[in-house]
Amino acid sequence: LAAAHARRGLYERQRLEDQNRFKIRNLPLEKALAEIEQNVRSFPRGSKQQLRSRYDRVVVLRELYRMSEAVAAYEKLPTPKAKIPPYARNAAADAYLALKQPKKAAHLYRQLIRENPRIDVEVYLALYYALVDGEQYGEALTLINKLHKITPIWRKPEPPRHGLIPNWERFDVDYAWALDPAYRNHEATAEQRARSLYRRAPRNTTLINLYARV
Repeated sequence: LAAAHARRGLYERQRLEDQNRFKIRNLPLEKALAEIEQNVRSFPRGSKQQLRSRYDRVVVLRELYRMSEAVAAYEKLPTPKAKIPPYARNAAADAYLALKQPKKAAHLYRQLIRENPRIDVEVYLALYYALVDGEQYGEALTLINKLHKITPIWRKPEPPRHGLIPNWERFDVDYAWALDPAYRNHEATAEQRARSLYRRAPRNTTLINLYARV
């Protein structure tokens, strides 16, 4: 039940964002959080139902950008933390990263990747940013170079049809790869990479800003 509240809240927020209704986009998630809190109070302490509600609480708080509360909710969960579902640990890792605690974030991202190496590219990228924030530049460089090498530019559409479509995960990888040399004061290399991306899509505002930034 709690998971259904969270999914419905996330879906409704995306729908409102798509309609440019940003002022009220978080209302569905706020409602979902209220229902989850009610479930936490109502279900027997330590029951599976209460635990699921507490996991979902971490996710919804993270989605609401209430990062300190998300971390507090995560840290109050019972140990061992490795038994907490991946989606809740992922949300906690994002919250740690946002709160400038990159070592704790990196630990969770590494854990998730070990458990499922085929996890979404965004988790690998989150680990990359955690490594950069933690000034572990060597490991960050190895990771972003690997992602740049193996992430496909195109992907097959779902459901299958003729032709390929752009892989937007590759865009995020390219962005990080272009900016990476700047973290080691190699501005010329970063500018060269940013220029190359900009020339491929000169009307893309994200790439225009990237080129201007480096």
